[in-house]
Amino acid sequence: MSGNMDGHLIGSDRVCWPDMLRMVRGTRFWTLTQMAAQLKVSPAALRSWESGYDVPDPAAQRLVRDLLDTPVGEAQLTAIIRGSTACRYLFRADRSPQVGKPSRILELSDAMVAEQPFGRDVFFAPRTPQHVELTAESDAVLNSQGNFYGGEMVMATMRLIWLQYVQGGMTVRHALTRWVPMRLPDGTPVCLYERRTVTPSAYLALPAQPIFTPLDGLVG
Repeated sequence: MSGNMDGHLIGSDRVCWPDMLRMVRGTRFWTLTQMAAQLKVSPAALRSWESGYDVPDPAAQRLVRDLLDTPVGEAQLTAIIRGSTACRYLFRADRSPQVGKPSRILELSDAMVAEQPFGRDVFFAPRTPQHVELTAESDAVLNSQGNFYGGEMVMATMRLIWLQYVQGGMTVRHALTRWVPMRLPDGTPVCLYERRTVTPSAYLALPAQPIFTPLDGLVG
């Protein structure tokens, strides 16, 4: 994640363009070349924008707005999330979130199933103590933001520690996580969760508090 958000402004909102472009590409599971074709630029130009070396031109910014404002269908998302090599899941935020009561999971990647002990079924069953334990910490942090699921759409990036069961016991895992609020074509609010394992030293170098990147400057 780019650490410098200064200089990437739209109106009064602070927007980190490298994160924003990677987020749009990630929610659609596009390669760099596929995303560049959507923005009508070369892969080299998009790579420069995602790396923070340059800022998208106004025409590309308008296309990004259009992409962010175009919902992705639930069936399409759930199908590609399951086959994703990254740890991702999609959950439905169809109520006011409450600490300790996670929203219903729609789909998760096989990569995520492989690294947690309960299997895919736990995410579709009624909320269990194990399910609450898995997501309560993240819920608490996101709920503290207040407007994460509301009109002030933001992308949340945070570090997270969790316990993973392994043969003979448990081990501690460190991760960089990202929560991207979205809407399905029928208006249902959902959120795409992504997790990338990092080393303990990389984890300690991450900001201790979540970073909330506003999306209102792009959508609307």
